[in-house]
Amino acid sequence: MRRKRCATQFSLKNRSRMGRLERRLNSLRYGGLLRPARTLWGQLVRYGFAGGIAAVVNIGVYAISWRLLHATWPRFDYQVANVIAFLFGNIVSYQLATRYVFDYHRLRKRAREFGAYFIIGVAGLAWSALILWLLVGLLDLQKDLAKVITVGIVFGWHFGARRVLLFTRFSQRAGAVQSPLEPEAWD
Repeated sequence: MRRKRCATQFSLKNRSRMGRLERRLNSLRYGGLLRPARTLWGQLVRYGFAGGIAAVVNIGVYAISWRLLHATWPRFDYQVANVIAFLFGNIVSYQLATRYVFDYHRLRKRAREFGAYFIIGVAGLAWSALILWLLVGLLDLQKDLAKVITVGIVFGWHFGARRVLLFTRFSQRAGAVQSPLEPEAWD
């Protein structure tokens, strides 16, 4: 009976037998493009792509729910739609950020990490509600355009706060203050 070969043995020994698409997928997988970034610039670019996908989900859910809620709550419809869109966008953002953007996780337990990620997102939701209120309530801007502007502004808050609080090591130099989010502080 013949012994079954693993995928890496196949790709290294018999490259000529592999198809072009399979070679390309292996280079993406093992070459590091699908692994988390290690530099600030790489993380910012990847977070931009992940945030863009989450923003598309956020804006899409917002547009659909705003139109569905308009008949029910004509006065607060865009704020309720904003909360619903936030929930969907935050889940998509967490999944993409932890898989493809950040390589270091300060918190050991994923449930705690998601909780902290979610709390930072809630602060972003507060910013989002305030900015939407300013743009729609005071400046009378179109609701969809106001949401697009709001998502762009809140993006900077999310990246900065999440990177600093959840996905970056604090300095171990003398005199450095330990963050309450460090794993050792939870033990």
